[in-house]
Amino acid sequence: MAGVTLTKASYWARFFVRYGSVGIVSIVLVVFLGKTGWTLWKKAHPDPPPPPDMAFGRVPKIQFPEQGDLGHSFVLETPDGDFGDFGDRIKIFFIPRSSSTILALENAKKLAKDFEFAGQPEKINEGTYKFESLLGYELTINALTGRFDIKYPYLNDQTLIRPASLPDEQRVTQEVKAYLNRAGKLSDNIDEGVSKISYYKIMPGELVQAASYSEADLLRVDLFRSRIEDEYRVVTAEANKASISLLVSGSEDEKRKIVEVNYRYVPIDVSKLATYPIKPVDVAWMDLENGDYFAAKDAKTGPIVIRRVELAYFEPLVGTNFFQPVYVFEGDGDFVGYVPALASEWTID
Repeated sequence: MAGVTLTKASYWARFFVRYGSVGIVSIVLVVFLGKTGWTLWKKAHPDPPPPPDMAFGRVPKIQFPEQGDLGHSFVLETPDGDFGDFGDRIKIFFIPRSSSTILALENAKKLAKDFEFAGQPEKINEGTYKFESLLGYELTINALTGRFDIKYPYLNDQTLIRPASLPDEQRVTQEVKAYLNRAGKLSDNIDEGVSKISYYKIMPGELVQAASYSEADLLRVDLFRSRIEDEYRVVTAEANKASISLLVSGSEDEKRKIVEVNYRYVPIDVSKLATYPIKPVDVAWMDLENGDYFAAKDAKTGPIVIRRVELAYFEPLVGTNFFQPVYVFEGDGDFVGYVPALASEWTID
């Protein structure tokens, strides 16, 4: 009897070891597959994002330079035959501004000193001042917006024509960045952005684009912002021109190396932002067709075939506090047009 009992015990022990292990493995496998399936389902069906918060309320509509009705018609011929998907919302960033004209003037004087302009400025209008140097340079700055221009009368300087050599293209970008950095005007997103070099010739009373480096009297260096959130580029009122551009000569006189600076860059506070709904791209297309757009570069003939559509941010020209998006339509004849992207109910004229 004891033998039978031991035999049965041995049998049941082997049974539970064999099938109990299978059961445990099966349970673990079911739990694992369940968790994996749930994870994959959640990835394929993520929770919808919260609705746009419109935390700044209604914001001023983008102000473009004045432009008459260009009377163009448009045809869409993108590679995919459609506009693309741009979502239904975008972030608006806050632009900090000085509201004190006294503080703004002190900042302007400091900037002038950093660029080696001495003396008191001439007041052009409220917030705008002009400084002059003994070398003939002029610095004009809007102390409230931070925009400024530095210009040397290079069209009248014959010594700058056909220079013995121009700065090396590989080094000139670093040289102009160092020039801006000395005055505290080189931000990280400019330093990390791309640059472009183009060639110019001095002609009687005007500056014209040269065909090549060897034919140039001056180099123009454009410094573009790095993309906003690694996705959206920043465009300006002049197509393909950066927020910051400088003209560099081949003069042996270091004080006449940089003969022009156009500084349109505005700092943004990426920690102060709000999300806003954007108009559907087909609505922006209707705005384009109805003439409600700004041509950053116009085409001479029509109808204009639009080859590319993009969502970008616009570098503001006036003292606004909000960094806003535009739809960019690019087409034949080098046409570039901007349509404000914010839903119209959230903008004010």
